[in-house]
Amino acid sequence: MIEDIQKVRFLNNLYKSFYSYGKELDELTIKRLYTDYFRQNPAGSPLSLDPELLRSTAVVNIDYINNIMARSLYNMDVLYDAAHENIEELYATVSSLNNRIDSLRSKRAKLEKQIDDLTFAVTNSDGYYASFSEEFTDIESIDTKYSSVYLDTDSRSISLSSVSSGYFNQSGNNVSKSNLAKRTTYFNGKVAEATQDIGAQASMMFDGLNDTYFKHTFKSASPGICSLKLDITPLSSPSISRVFGRISSDKKLTTLMQINSSITGNSEIPIFSSQSENDFDNFVFQFEPVNVSSISLFLIKNEPDRLVKSNNTTMYEYDFVIRDIVLSGLYYDVDGSYVSNPITIYSDNDKNVIDAVSLDVNSQNATANDISYFIAKDNPSATSIDDFQWLPISPINNLNKSYPSVVSFNGSNLVFKTISKTAQESTEQVIKYFSTKEETDLPGYEGAKIHRIAKLDRSYNPIEPVILEGYNRYLWHKVDYEENLCVDVSKWKNDVLTNSNYNVVTSSAQVGNTSSFWTAPSIDSGGSVYISFDILSSSAFVIQKTLTKDDDYSLNWDLAVYLNGSLIKRVPPDVSSENIVWNFVEGINNVTICIDAKPKPTSSSYYGLYGSFSLMQQSRISEYGLIYQKYLSYVVSDLFKNSDTILNNSFSIATIDTEKYIISNREIVDGSRLYYYVNNANSAVDAVRVRIDMNRDLLKPKASPLVTSYRVKFKRTQEIKDTALRAASDILGSRS
Repeated sequence: MIEDIQKVRFLNNLYKSFYSYGKELDELTIKRLYTDYFRQNPAGSPLSLDPELLRSTAVVNIDYINNIMARSLYNMDVLYDAAHENIEELYATVSSLNNRIDSLRSKRAKLEKQIDDLTFAVTNSDGYYASFSEEFTDIESIDTKYSSVYLDTDSRSISLSSVSSGYFNQSGNNVSKSNLAKRTTYFNGKVAEATQDIGAQASMMFDGLNDTYFKHTFKSASPGICSLKLDITPLSSPSISRVFGRISSDKKLTTLMQINSSITGNSEIPIFSSQSENDFDNFVFQFEPVNVSSISLFLIKNEPDRLVKSNNTTMYEYDFVIRDIVLSGLYYDVDGSYVSNPITIYSDNDKNVIDAVSLDVNSQNATANDISYFIAKDNPSATSIDDFQWLPISPINNLNKSYPSVVSFNGSNLVFKTISKTAQESTEQVIKYFSTKEETDLPGYEGAKIHRIAKLDRSYNPIEPVILEGYNRYLWHKVDYEENLCVDVSKWKNDVLTNSNYNVVTSSAQVGNTSSFWTAPSIDSGGSVYISFDILSSSAFVIQKTLTKDDDYSLNWDLAVYLNGSLIKRVPPDVSSENIVWNFVEGINNVTICIDAKPKPTSSSYYGLYGSFSLMQQSRISEYGLIYQKYLSYVVSDLFKNSDTILNNSFSIATIDTEKYIISNREIVDGSRLYYYVNNANSAVDAVRVRIDMNRDLLKPKASPLVTSYRVKFKRTQEIKDTALRAASDILGSRS
């Protein structure tokens, strides 16, 4: 670099000296002078200084002094230019690296979003089978043709567009003109470093440059929760409505902000928080315009950035790096709309047909302003925003919902078929049971114990199949009479039903159409009975029903009722009825009934295992949900190939010798139901769009709502639990 500077300076001086005298330089002269000069003064080295010339005469020659001073000044100028160019190149490199890091962050956020959507579909248990997330990291998902909001990829948010006016816009960047910023460090809730001025470093937070930043490192001899508090005071009291910051952190960081207004009143001091599990590079807070006297910013870390060992001691270091802080009070447009590009679902087993949609939104400053959300089927021929059939929707995380939180497009139907051992052949309503034999030599499943439950048509591809085993039936188990066994349900589960020393007799019964629930098998020796089944409820609800012992025999029973593992009522002997409060949860509920019936001492006494009882007088429990014994989940067929794999309550659909079968590792109870989805070709929706309408208060031009992310969740309009109230009368039709 020094060599290049020297050459440029030589040529500049050469041209100047010749042209100043009106002389013209030719190429040969330039080459000659250039060669002669750098032969005597090698490029890249400073001009030589010979102080001995000053000692060579008794009287110092003034020309020698001038020559040494000129050469020294020349060397200093070259060195300064070289240092300046190095600094400029370093700044350019840092800016380039920061831009590259920002680009990588954006790509990482996009990849994380895709992974998060896939993970959501796999792990979610609320009936959603796919999702699409938008965090505004780029402009790929916004349809700029129909959108009028402002998308900020730095803060990853959308808001109303600002009015472009240098006179009206008020920015807090003038804080950089003064050092009105102080810091305080807290460790485990106590002051670790007293409040002190940041000084000149404050300007680095407000200069808007990409290559400057403020950094503070706190060191501790033990790990803990470390917090850095920044008190920022503007020179004046501007009205602001937005605070944006860019930070750098390798560890999880929580950001809190407190606005201190110059106008005192009875209103509470607003506190805002921001936390991210993935990105620790920015925060944004949008709020109602307020005249600010100061802002308190808290950066909180629960774990250190690194451990430093020195002289047999370990220090825990916490880094706090702030690249930019922008305080703004812009004037915003009155309204604006955001319209997404078409949103589709990944293609997997025909799930790409959209059935129903929900929306989950993270927003700020929406209470005092208005944000409306809409979903529409994509219309490729649309030329304006009004060409879509927009359906209003309320986000599922909103407390006050003005519209439904689910928009249905009727993309699929839930259907079922009954697996029957008595059927002569399979029909549209029934699947014939194939075999009860356990097989160990099936092609592709050699050595594994496989049951071929039913044979299916080769073109049969059910979507999201499940089996409710023992539909509308329940199991009951009997052992010899044991006093007070009915109040020890854990002994039944963990000892009686699993210990071969107990003589357990197991049977099953159908849920009847009368209020009488169970009839004893008429055994003089009595016994203890354990009845258990699951009921799938469409929603959470509470009912109160009367349990009744139907006769003199059952009057002598000691009976206990459990719901979801908790005892809800004990009906001792000589008590004929009790009111029971049933607190059903949404989804799967387990009902267990335990009975202790004493042996019959004489033939004329009302003892022994005789009689019956009604679980819900004048009604049936099947009115409140689907009753079944086991919920069998679908798994991939390869899992059944390994005999060591533990598969409880599972099944699969596999092709064996060119034929398609329902397979399991055990026999499935007769009368079980196979539920699955069938897509509606007539109302298929392949893509949807999201619309967000923003409006601000007309009297508050500096206010704007803000949306930082949203997630579109795809689910089924019909779920098995939602068919509970219709199943008893078979309103739910069976379609192939």
